[in-house]
Amino acid sequence: MKRRKQSRLKPPIEYRLLISQKYDERNKKPILSIVLRTTEEFRNFRYHISVDEKIENNIIYFNILGLYPPKILLPGGGPAIYTKELLNLQGTYTISISKHKEKQNTFIVNISDRAITIIKSPQDKFVEIVTKQEDL
Repeated sequence: MKRRKQSRLKPPIEYRLLISQKYDERNKKPILSIVLRTTEEFRNFRYHISVDEKIENNIIYFNILGLYPPKILLPGGGPAIYTKELLNLQGTYTISISKHKEKQNTFIVNISDRAITIIKSPQDKFVEIVTKQEDL
């Protein structure tokens, strides 16, 4: 009887973190827009992602607490979403994303007026970061 070699499967990507720069016309300052969304799309509702966030010493912490249904139960599908806008972020930041404080992914990004660059990304990740620069 032959033994099959067990291949090490990468864990699936459960979330995408979209980071983009926008310009706030009212305050005349750049804004960092952060959207966390599930890769899975839901059929009946557009769920919200409950996130506990904290920024301290160039570290942005996101702790994913879970999903909750929208307050108005109108039918509609799509991914679960969490959005946040942050002001005055420039330089190198560590983004730490944990899920129920069990799993954790840590990324290092550089934020400038011109681009958002991913410097370091974990090997086994449940979150993928996507950067997008909008016209300023």
